[in-house]
Amino acid sequence: MSACRRGLMLLALLLVVSGIASAQVTTFTFDLDAAQVVGAGSTSTAHGRGFVTLDAASNVLSLRIFHDAASASLVSLEFGATGTTGFSYNIFPGTQSPATLSFTLFSAADAATVLADGAYIQLYDIMGSPIIRGQITNGFAAQVYISEWCHDPVPPAQSVGLDTNLDGVQATTSFQNDDEFVEIVNGTDQVAILDNWTINDAVGMRHTFPMGTMLQPGEAITVFGGGDLTNFIGQGLQAQTASTFTLGLNNGGGDTISLFDSGAALVHSISYMDATPGDTDGESTVLIPETPTGVQTPSSQTLNNRTHTPGFRTGGIFPWDDAALPQVAYPGNGTHAQIVVGINGNLSVTPTNVHDVVGGDVVQLNFTVAQSSALLNAPFVAVLQPFSTGNPAPASAFPGDAVPTIRYSGGLPTLVLADGLSAPWLPLSPLLGSYTVSGLIPQAYTGTNTSFMILLIVHDPGRNMLDLGNAEAHELRVL
Repeated sequence: MSACRRGLMLLALLLVVSGIASAQVTTFTFDLDAAQVVGAGSTSTAHGRGFVTLDAASNVLSLRIFHDAASASLVSLEFGATGTTGFSYNIFPGTQSPATLSFTLFSAADAATVLADGAYIQLYDIMGSPIIRGQITNGFAAQVYISEWCHDPVPPAQSVGLDTNLDGVQATTSFQNDDEFVEIVNGTDQVAILDNWTINDAVGMRHTFPMGTMLQPGEAITVFGGGDLTNFIGQGLQAQTASTFTLGLNNGGGDTISLFDSGAALVHSISYMDATPGDTDGESTVLIPETPTGVQTPSSQTLNNRTHTPGFRTGGIFPWDDAALPQVAYPGNGTHAQIVVGINGNLSVTPTNVHDVVGGDVVQLNFTVAQSSALLNAPFVAVLQPFSTGNPAPASAFPGDAVPTIRYSGGLPTLVLADGLSAPWLPLSPLLGSYTVSGLIPQAYTGTNTSFMILLIVHDPGRNMLDLGNAEAHELRVL
């Protein structure tokens, strides 16, 4: 590590933001482990996963490291494969997981080195010995892309069609502009900043995203041709109306819809033609599987025969609701609170609520409830309990529950993830709405035939004499 920069303090330490307020941004995800440590070596068995956002315009680098290192005290950004050559930035944040910070690189040359996969992150213990290390390389498998669109909201041989924007006005053969839409999904592990990005069709630019437009990992935003979006946004979904007051998507002859970033670089483009699956009338078209290279599919052929799902992921399963999911292995007692699972920044949906993970995976758990539910802002408790895969605790019931749903064993260790029931009067007591915890699956569990049961127990007036109910449970199965 270069002596000239050892001990340099952070130039600009900022509270974590998941992205930078510029559209000239590259995002990275990468692994850290003891096997990548060089020089002094390491006896550590710790593991980590890093997420980096680099703004090439301002040279600002934002970093998050989820790790299971017990004694980390320093983070180093190093240039040079051995970690002892080239420049280094030594950073002293709170290094408990996740270690999160944002700072300015010295030069555009340093930013270029990061972009060229020439930079490394290393964690050191309090004695200055390296614990884990990782090369900053772009490990994203997806991008921000067009996932659904509706160019003709009126069914064939009908004069009245869909009300996709929920403004109470159905599309007609004479006016259907407002209910045309294009949906964009963030398929990365980082917040996507869409400032000054544009949506174009074959004619030209149709919409420019205003400053401050951000998409969380896995989140969607829908751009409509027009109309009042109050009811649509009231569902908790993101939406905008076209800045040119029209999307102008062709009904006949086909069209091309393109997404460009603020530097006019093409991010994603789709084309549909007459008499193809993408040429749908009275319904939208979705990509299945939901990736930039998915197959154009009429929405009526997706889950639940929905004819359009703007703002929701393919098949209407984001955000998740009871109607969109088949019967689950751990269904809960019918309340409308939910556990939303993310793995390495990617949203995970399975028909059984069983999710496969491996050691080193970053798991994000979001305990949420529909905005219209009576459980909104209700206190809750969430716990995690390990068990031998295939042998969960038998289902039991709270007094008053008609169906046994609580898969919990008093003889197994329990980790409390959130507790709002023991002291619901405290100002920071967890309340349902959107409460998230994140953690790392320890490498030691790999191959041990272990699963983790996650239980969500919520204050549920009227369900039973204890006013409690198990809304849902999910299983994390470690491979």
